[in-house]
Formats: sequence, C-alpha cells, structure tokens
Amino acid sequence: MAMLRRTAVGLIVGVVAIGLPPAANAVPPDIVRSVDNEGYIAGVQDCGDGTRVDISFVFDDAVKFFYDQSGDLVRVTRWSKGPGTLLLIDEETDAVLATETGESPSMEIFDLRNDTASVVGMTLHNNVPGSGRVAHAAGTFTFELLSFEVVSVDPAILEFETGEFIRSGGRHDFFNEINWCQILRDQM
Repeated sequence: MAMLRRTAVGLIVGVVAIGLPPAANAVPPDIVRSVDNEGYIAGVQDCGDGTRVDISFVFDDAVKFFYDQSGDLVRVTRWSKGPGTLLLIDEETDAVLATETGESPSMEIFDLRNDTASVVGMTLHNNVPGSGRVAHAAGTFTFELLSFEVVSVDPAILEFETGEFIRSGGRHDFFNEINWCQILRDQM
C-alpha cells in the first residue's frame, strides 16, 4: 500500500511538472577576476605627535555581473581578499617606525532591484603578538544605494554612492574608532 502511494505521488508530481511552463533562464553572469592589485593610502590616522598611520595593501578580487532573463543588470558582487599593512610613519623623515599586518576577506553586494549596497564578511582583522585580536569587524552592513554605474567591465570599475544606513549584523570595530597609533607604538 505504501508503495502504491509513493508511485501515485510520483506520477502526480510528474504530471504537474509537465504542465508547468519552462523556467525562464537568466543570462549567465559575467565574471572578471584580477590579482595582485596594489594600493597605498597615506594619513589614514594622524597621531598628533609627528607620526601618522598609512596603509599599504595587495588584493585579489572577482566581480560578478548578474542579469535577468531580459539581459538587464540586476546585481553586482565584488569579492576581495588580500593582506594589508599598517605603517607608523615619522612625518619628518618618512621612516617606518612600526608595522602591523592583517588580512580581511569581504564581499560587496549591489542589489540594483532593491537599491541597496551591502558589505559582508570580515572587513577588519588584526592580531598583535602578546595582545591578541586588537580589531575585528565581521558580519554585514546594508546601505541605501543612491547611484550605481559600471564605468568599465574589464577591468571592473564601479562608481556608486550610498545613502542612509539600513541595517547591520555582527561585530563591528570601525577603523577610525581604533587607536592604531597606540597599537603600532606598542610594537616598537
């Protein structure tokens, strides 16, 4: 009897599936990968004593462009990962006094249907020998997406503007709220 029920259910599911219209196929995403991108930002924190904090970084990323069945761009994701180094710089001599490294994989998600921009992943991750983890940000931030433009697909260059903060989840140490000057001085 149980076998007969399973067979009947299977036949009903099969008949219903045959009667359904075929699923609309979206256009496959375009994927653009880049490696060994380098950057340097001077003066991310002024220590007020003749020193400053700079950051240098190298990262790999993969940008995916998602389209609907009409071929319209509906979502863009950018995954990034790579090491960064904070440098305590003597402003008079430009000598590097101390360094601290970290690596933080993260992803940006631009939802063009809902006009939101989200950052997810571990956006900040720094451990100091003897002090443990001194900075950590992981989870998600979502903002209103005011404007979005794909300047170039390959290489992937995106221009966007965010508006109001919508929501967050997870632990977030904000970069500018951390006393990097003191953390780096402690490394000397």
